[in-house]
Amino acid sequence: MTSITMLSPYASHTLISYTLFCCFKALTTTEENVMTTPEIAQKAPYVLNLDAGTYYWCACGKSAKQPFCDGSHADSDITPTEFTLEKPATVALCGCKHSKDQPFCDGSHNSL
Repeated sequence: MTSITMLSPYASHTLISYTLFCCFKALTTTEENVMTTPEIAQKAPYVLNLDAGTYYWCACGKSAKQPFCDGSHADSDITPTEFTLEKPATVALCGCKHSKDQPFCDGSHNSL
């Protein structure tokens, strides 16, 4: 933090207000290039027939291999969601990235 020398006793209120404003702004501002909200890949689920196995669902919406992760989240605070299927299944994976049951679709895209 930069130190500021007060030139007048009447400037103290302004200085304190400015310091508090700067501290609050620093605590509530994220870096410019850091993604914190997912992009909507599509407003419908991805209905897929998947084999048993472990998958990584794209949570950021930036993957070119939707609905799966391709590492495009690297510049964000969002990470993929790992899920495992014990047997082959037809699944509806969230495409809007706003489901409360991630990675599965819960119909949240209907209210976007």
